[in-house]
Amino acid sequence: MCFLCFEYWLRHDLTLPCFTHTPFSVNYINIQDQENTPLQACVLSKSEDHEDWMGIETAELLILNGAKLDNSTTGNKQNVLDTALLGNADQQMMQYLTARIS
Repeated sequence: MCFLCFEYWLRHDLTLPCFTHTPFSVNYINIQDQENTPLQACVLSKSEDHEDWMGIETAELLILNGAKLDNSTTGNKQNVLDTALLGNADQQMMQYLTARIS
């Protein structure tokens, strides 16, 4: 799945992404999006912005495919939980991340 398809998937309708393009790294740092990784972008998505929000399922998919929870080496120096707290993530996402990290 290409990063552009994944980014569209996260930010718009969360339907199945395009798997025909070149694969991307799940720890890709998007310099155009505050240097966030796909997982960080995912935790910032809001359930009220999408009718069929699948943020937790998307986060789980990314983690299962190697996304780092403690990615404090990114340009913004924030791990995923920091990003979620500072970005006022959904309560469900915060509970999921807290359980996943501990």
